[in-house]
Amino acid sequence: MASCTKAVLVGIDTLVINAHFPQHEQLAEEQKKAKQETYDARLSALVEQLYQWQEKAQIAKEPQLTTWEHEGKAFLMSPNGTQTHYFLLKNGYIDLMMGPHLHHGAPARVRFSSEYLWRRGVDDAVMSTHMFLSSLLQEVVNLQPAEMHLCADIAGFHIPRNYERVFVSLATKWRPVKESQLDKPVYRHHRLETLQFSGHGNPLSVTIYDKPAEIEQKSREKRWFYDLWKQRQWDEQTPVWRIECRVKREALHEMDIEDVYEAIEKAPAIWAYCVGHPGQKKGWIRMVEPNTKDSNRRRWETAEAWQTVQTAFLSGWRDVTDIEAIQRERKREINLDRAEKAIAGYTTTYGAWLQDALSPDADASMVLQRLYTRMLEIWEERGVDFQTLRRQKQCVYHIS
Repeated sequence: MASCTKAVLVGIDTLVINAHFPQHEQLAEEQKKAKQETYDARLSALVEQLYQWQEKAQIAKEPQLTTWEHEGKAFLMSPNGTQTHYFLLKNGYIDLMMGPHLHHGAPARVRFSSEYLWRRGVDDAVMSTHMFLSSLLQEVVNLQPAEMHLCADIAGFHIPRNYERVFVSLATKWRPVKESQLDKPVYRHHRLETLQFSGHGNPLSVTIYDKPAEIEQKSREKRWFYDLWKQRQWDEQTPVWRIECRVKREALHEMDIEDVYEAIEKAPAIWAYCVGHPGQKKGWIRMVEPNTKDSNRRRWETAEAWQTVQTAFLSGWRDVTDIEAIQRERKREINLDRAEKAIAGYTTTYGAWLQDALSPDADASMVLQRLYTRMLEIWEERGVDFQTLRRQKQCVYHIS
């Protein structure tokens, strides 16, 4: 029932933007040409620097620290670019892609991290990044939305066994889910975890999945979502399912949305387009109540639980919670636990291979002492020391 379901988190979880130089359509052709030459000169200087950093990263075969910073976080240059851009820089908050393979007037692309968007709020994150890009490119650039993932985490949501009948989607032309080759359910140990409508590569897609299961299996560093949910009265026991609408450039263009600020303002309308308006039997996807007296599934009433989904973006979705300390501590806990378990495992393996160098009753301290001596030898051979490597790792993992 709708009374048993509640949105415990609503917002934009992923955002990708293209940074375009202004077109200056009102200028004469000669003035436009002069402007373009100015843009090209600025980009050439940046590209020269980017190539230098990338070369260092390729030689080292690992990301290298740069002098560029955003939100006080330094960027690391990756050895390789992406499928669309020659250069990829990361600082934990955003992925900055520059040097497009194809000339389309967008010198830079940015992918915002989920952590950054939930920490700062989408409005502040975009504004801060806009200022950074304008400073970097020495021009007030226009930001075009390339991809948005709108989501609602719903506590108490339940997908019935006959899910094939209760979801009505344009992705399947109103047919049951199982009839579409694109929309495949994902099970783990005979338990449904994911329903995907239309697929990741399409202009518009919707995925419904067990968010806690996804966190525990793929991204334990994101356990800070639990803290956000608890602040909204989640009891830590009730299942939480994420309904995520992924809207790409082609779909945004069809909606006549060309500016990222406009896209943010219209997020509730985009959400309603995807999941339907309350009280209406429309929507790109809708969960319905089966009606055996009516063979037309489009006329079936919207399920009460889905009405909670439909109203999720009506208010409060832009509220920001100060979770920086929580995010940092959650990431620290997970990474320390992961490192300690790895060290414990490698220590026993190392000790096993030292069977001829250590007595059978040697304990862990003797193995670690032998390992410490060997570590010092390795660092000396490489011309580095522990403190230098430690600072490098702090940069790589964006540890303040």
